[in-house]
Amino acid sequence: MDYIEYIFIIIGGCFSVYFYIKKIGFHVKSRFDFVSALGYESRIDNIVLENKKDKSVCIYGLYAVVDDRYFLELESFKEPLILNNNGVLKIDTKPFSSLLVETVRYELSFSSKIKLFLKLDNGYIQTNKIFCFFPKRIDNKFRLISKGICRYNNIVYNSYARYILTYIFDNQMKTAFFSKYGKIYGEWNFHYNKIGKGQREITDQDIRNLIKDHYSEITSYKISVVNPNDLSIKELA
Repeated sequence: MDYIEYIFIIIGGCFSVYFYIKKIGFHVKSRFDFVSALGYESRIDNIVLENKKDKSVCIYGLYAVVDDRYFLELESFKEPLILNNNGVLKIDTKPFSSLLVETVRYELSFSSKIKLFLKLDNGYIQTNKIFCFFPKRIDNKFRLISKGICRYNNIVYNSYARYILTYIFDNQMKTAFFSKYGKIYGEWNFHYNKIGKGQREITDQDIRNLIKDHYSEITSYKISVVNPNDLSIKELA
């Protein structure tokens, strides 16, 4: 066997090892954003997954381990999402009203240490980990963060809302939310986006005065108050 044959054998062996490594185990890269808005809690969103292996991955859920202490479900799927070999997948998460660790309120922080995990049919794999050969169970190693979701007219709201205004405009029902200091958000496209002055807490009469003085075109409406403790809603007369 001459020198050139040895070179071809070595090159062929290198390629065999390379393609073998590309097939075994898992390597999924991930990135995400923290997003926040007035009507719901800060959350992990705009998640992008990139499969670095030559085999597809069936994803049944997306989870976060926070500060190496807490376990949070971001999304779960009845039918698995397929991340194709060497493919890219974008996942948007749904807003929620609150987070709880047992009965204690919890808030995600931009400074929190986040590790993303994918749930497969036989365990979890960590993203951004080059050598991840076997899925394993991790959900029993951390304290569970549970999500609370409150909706009004199919719009998620949280403890920032103090009053809810449901009104008819252009023959369509709209829902706007008012913070306790008068910030207006939700389905509200009028000029004024705040009522009241400074840190004075508003009342439902302030909302009625706003409509009476500035928006006479709103002829049909109702106002509800939000209990900040349990987010229950009571319609006002």
